[in-house]
Amino acid sequence: MKYYTIDTLEDIKSPVCLAMGVFDGLHIGHQAVIKEAVDAAINTDAQIGLLTFSPHPIKVLAPDKAPQPIVPDLTIIEPILAELGVDFMVVVNFDTDFSQLTYQEFIEQLHNACFDLRLIAVGQGWKFGYKRQGNPENLTALGLELGFEVKTAQIVKDNNEHGQRVSSTRIRSALSQANLSLAESLLGRTYSYQGLVEHGEHLGAELQARTANIKLHPNLLLPTGVYIVTVIIKPMKNSHQSLGYNKIQGVANLGYKPTLGKEFKHPRLEVHLLNWSGDLYGKTIEVFFHHYIRPEKKFSNLDELRKQIHQDIEDSHNYFNTTLEHLRSPLEGESNS
Repeated sequence: MKYYTIDTLEDIKSPVCLAMGVFDGLHIGHQAVIKEAVDAAINTDAQIGLLTFSPHPIKVLAPDKAPQPIVPDLTIIEPILAELGVDFMVVVNFDTDFSQLTYQEFIEQLHNACFDLRLIAVGQGWKFGYKRQGNPENLTALGLELGFEVKTAQIVKDNNEHGQRVSSTRIRSALSQANLSLAESLLGRTYSYQGLVEHGEHLGAELQARTANIKLHPNLLLPTGVYIVTVIIKPMKNSHQSLGYNKIQGVANLGYKPTLGKEFKHPRLEVHLLNWSGDLYGKTIEVFFHHYIRPEKKFSNLDELRKQIHQDIEDSHNYFNTTLEHLRSPLEGESNS
């Protein structure tokens, strides 16, 4: 995925269609905005871009109210964007100076930076610019003046009985309660963390369960506890080796490891991979959360911890075996005659 700023957009010597928004989480509502840009570019020579802002605007405008990021690392969503048809990303640095720009000033800058801005797609409730005075209606009027089209994606609702609006706020709430099935339905994918595998306490042999340890940001969306997970090992930078994207089954502890009697300042994600062995130190792994087993707890000794870890591993095996049974076709093994 290629990245641009407004200043470097001039490097794209072709027409562009942009999906514009904060895209915090890239949930199914955000994907509907992207689809408007992708559909507009069909049968044209236009490239499709996603324009977003970093940090989250609320972090600058009202830091005390800033939400925790659903996707703290944009590299997590690169494969999703590529699958949706996005060619590049424009990341706008949102600071105090930028927040003073009117929506007209911002759009004029964007228009002038592009070789040929064909279209901007936004969400129905999107507001932007100084004092949030920009909206789809006046953006459309400005597009007529400057020569680009505007598409507005309709609000997306879930499939529940009352059809609630899909939002990042609802996803954060679901994750905070470890309601992974609701979060997955709103995101359109399994929720995940990503990080670099570091050296831990090297208790794997003693506990008879080797783990990969990832140091995380202190602000967690998920509650601490034990989860059934799958893992993807990402290729290392500048490496021509392809590790593939096959998911490895596992069980993970998310938290502060209280049994060890240490004061960890940052939470850790400790993952035991089922039926897999190898050296993961220095590699980046992405961990997908499927099911919440239990809260994190402090055990009186390592023997109790060892017993519980092996119970968690057994629960994880049972979960995946049951899931595979459900996924098997009811016609499996029947004759075609």
